[in-house]
Amino acid sequence: MTDRGRGTVPVGAPDWRPERAAGAIAVGTATELTFPRAPATLDPEGADAPARTGGGAGALTVETVPRTVVRFEGPASVEVGERVVLSFPERRRVSVAVETEAADPGEVVSPLTAEGVAAALVAAGTTPMTTGPARSDPGERPHPPRFVFEEGAPLPDTAPASALDLRVPDLESLFLAAPLAYYTGADVTVTGGEPVLSGPGFECPLGEGGSDAPAAFKRVFRADCLLREGDERAPDVDPDAPMDVRVERLLARGVERGTERAPDWSLAAYVEPNPERAALLPHLLARGATIHRPETAPLSGKALMERSLDSFYRSVPTPEPVDVCEPTLSEGELHCWHAPETPVDVYGGRLAAYENRLERPPSEHPLRVTVVCNEDRMRTEGDGAARAYDRRGLDVTHRRNLTRAELAAVLRADTDLVHFVGHCEPGGLRCSDGTLAAAEAGEVGARVFLLNACGSYHEGVDLVEAGAVAGGVTYRRVLDEQAAKVGTTFASLLAAGFSVERGLDLARRRVMMGKDYAVVGDGTHAVVRPAASPLVATVERDGGAFRVAVDAARDGTAGGRYLPPFDDAEPRLRGDTAVRTLSRSELRSLCERRPMPVVFEGEYRRATALAAELRR
Repeated sequence: MTDRGRGTVPVGAPDWRPERAAGAIAVGTATELTFPRAPATLDPEGADAPARTGGGAGALTVETVPRTVVRFEGPASVEVGERVVLSFPERRRVSVAVETEAADPGEVVSPLTAEGVAAALVAAGTTPMTTGPARSDPGERPHPPRFVFEEGAPLPDTAPASALDLRVPDLESLFLAAPLAYYTGADVTVTGGEPVLSGPGFECPLGEGGSDAPAAFKRVFRADCLLREGDERAPDVDPDAPMDVRVERLLARGVERGTERAPDWSLAAYVEPNPERAALLPHLLARGATIHRPETAPLSGKALMERSLDSFYRSVPTPEPVDVCEPTLSEGELHCWHAPETPVDVYGGRLAAYENRLERPPSEHPLRVTVVCNEDRMRTEGDGAARAYDRRGLDVTHRRNLTRAELAAVLRADTDLVHFVGHCEPGGLRCSDGTLAAAEAGEVGARVFLLNACGSYHEGVDLVEAGAVAGGVTYRRVLDEQAAKVGTTFASLLAAGFSVERGLDLARRRVMMGKDYAVVGDGTHAVVRPAASPLVATVERDGGAFRVAVDAARDGTAGGRYLPPFDDAEPRLRGDTAVRTLSRSELRSLCERRPMPVVFEGEYRRATALAAELRR
């Protein structure tokens, strides 16, 4: 079954008798249904599988991507092994639905003032479906409406979702407190004094200029995640209490007291707090990002040394290297940057990328990839990338030595991914008859790209501004051999369902000069939506055994769950790493049964390659 965003869930039903189908819903009869391995909950039992119902109306929710819900009447049982199996004692009428990607979230119109942004945040806070702990579930949080600012527009008059009040003195503190305001459904006002979150009978100061607001947001969100899951680490808070009561219990003694460490945080955003960037807020809120002030420092001596080996690079003319810096990072697996500087280790988010992701409807065709190799001596990389996409069943077109007009046509075509292998010169991407600047290509139809060419950063930015969602680029010159390793690894990871940022982050671990690669646009975007969240394992030697830590490859959306690859594993919150100590043979078996990227003692490995090493 396929949702509006073309995420496909394979559903097995050997004796299925269809009755009707409409969009992402199918109705029919069967005695058994199977789904990919993922967290599964059988209601009305309200417990993770395995479980069984005794009768009446029932529902099975399988946290595939997209989420699948099966509704039925009468007794049923479910078991999770290599797959999720829902079975009935006799043929049963069922409806199977996949949650469709949200339609246009709409917009809220407001004046571009601090008061206008505050009013827009109040409106955004009313979009989640509940104010209970289930608000932490990404399925309960539709994308907030876009913020549209018009001079002279009236303030939106929206009743807040909760009994909480957030008072801030200015726009800068409002940016830092925006995720807290949105998640708690608070009323927001711009007034004098230091920022304060309050409710009936309590006040929680948020630090100078709102500096404690991100910590307060994480504390409330994490607590709701644990309460929602019935986790033993959950704070002593009534999960049925209203939002203001839960928040008072959590924050009345300060934002840092007893802060839960599970799950780890997914996405941190660094935003220059000026009015022109206020339209970014709903896109960051949708992903559960914390928002911080952008701060940078000069690159360390080691990083500068790594970037000074010019004599070893390709000798062709390249654009001027991008002046990069070292960011001061907060907690988060992914980091996005919305400020004038160009730091390493973050992706350069852009408003155009978020808007492109929302505005462009999913393609009607199967996932299509175009690999362009414009240098004969780089054909090995081009061929390797094409094979990586082809192995995953994607529709791959391989083009070589394109002219300027031909490359422009490729970029304009309605395509999911363009993987360019070649050179980038001061005039643009090298073609057989000159160079093509991305800004000259016209409206870009490719959703994602990799420009594996020296100094392609500015060309990538122009592609995003012209219609793309995200892409991989380089800051300066890169070595041919290292570029080939990054390109083919990135191709494999994208095809396996990793987001652009997570895929490039893992791919660049294969080379010494990995910091010369970066992502521009919405780094949380994935070309392929696999039925189950892709996993990443980190392996370290532990005496004669191996310590294996596995987590879902986070896509920047907080609050979801995943199922670790171990046979007896229970579902866990993303960011709550599953750790096991395995023998050599057990690790080899895991890598053979459940292939996934492995960071082995700090270096990227394919699970199948590591399994082969362990057999020797």
